[in-house]
Amino acid sequence: MNTKIQELRFDKNGITSHVPQTIVPSQDKIAIIVHIFYQDIWKEIYAYLSKLDINYDLFISVPEGTDENDILEIFRDTPNVHLFMTENKGRDVLPFLQIMKLIGVDSYEYICKIHSKKTEGSALGQVWRKLLYYDLIGSSTIVQDIVTQLNDDDTIGMVTGKNTILDSQRYTYGNDDNIKHLAKLTGMIYDEYYLFPAGTMFWTRCEIIAPIVQLFIDNKLDFEEEKGQADNTLAHAIERFF
Repeated sequence: MNTKIQELRFDKNGITSHVPQTIVPSQDKIAIIVHIFYQDIWKEIYAYLSKLDINYDLFISVPEGTDENDILEIFRDTPNVHLFMTENKGRDVLPFLQIMKLIGVDSYEYICKIHSKKTEGSALGQVWRKLLYYDLIGSSTIVQDIVTQLNDDDTIGMVTGKNTILDSQRYTYGNDDNIKHLAKLTGMIYDEYYLFPAGTMFWTRCEIIAPIVQLFIDNKLDFEEEKGQADNTLAHAIERFF
């Protein structure tokens, strides 16, 4: 499946688009990857990022059609950002995999994945977003505690918000067939009883997500066209598969 992604750059000539090149990390520890679909959430995200007194590389994706002024705002706030424009498909999951393909699973020890979550017609998405942002990037101390846990205990593969861990028995929501298919493709043992990081925001070791990244590289993930689906898409299945 061919998926559209362009690298955006900002200089004296304004915003220009380029064919993405392989990324050379500035350091080997942490990458924070953000998908911004709802542009009004950017300032909320930036308020947290700007206060982090840690070294990290920042990758941001925005969907096609994003207003140029919104893109300029991101560049002004974070001049060293790697910024990409992607097709509006696969929610926050496809852009994440596109960026992971560019940076590779061997470039960083840990990845933080967040996005501008909302739930149309419900306040739940707003609540979850605020809880997850605080638990994952709420302060330098919070981030350092997470990194220390990952450094000190190699049985911890992924860290997510304490209030947004859901169980498969109540929250599979028609995604079971897709999850079983992903398990078969990756050669993993499928257990119908599992917990997952609802909202698809987390810190993770790269090896945890490597099987899904490889499926994407091998062109084995067919994301549906965006039609406002509430659930039961490949992106929702991967949310649970993580």
